[in-house]
Amino acid sequence: MPGRIGATGMYARCEADRSSSQKPLHGILTMIQPGVQIPECFTREMGITLSEFQRTLPSAVSPLTFSWEGRVVTVNHPDGHIQISLGETSERALGSFRLPVTPVEFLFVGPQQNERQEFIERFDLCFHRGGG
Repeated sequence: MPGRIGATGMYARCEADRSSSQKPLHGILTMIQPGVQIPECFTREMGITLSEFQRTLPSAVSPLTFSWEGRVVTVNHPDGHIQISLGETSERALGSFRLPVTPVEFLFVGPQQNERQEFIERFDLCFHRGGG
């Protein structure tokens, strides 16, 4: 499938530019590996709730500014903007253990490949959770 990056997670359809007649760009990404091309639009599942996302977001996008409208955040970028849309949070059960799962769609309008890479690397670093 075009745009599919070898990773696990939810697969979703995502339009690169919703105002144009371009074909949809498909993609799923989990943590980004060095050298991977970041598509203009992709969706990933994140093990996080909306409130946890809201608490972590400021450090993940700093020094850029952002605004919220419902479950959609718009990050202001010097070359355009980045729209991050959060779907409804559900739970994934692993035996008796329950984890939150939220689909998150990223839409880059303006930022080029190197800027998308830089943004996602910082975003992933701030949202990364490690085990012990």
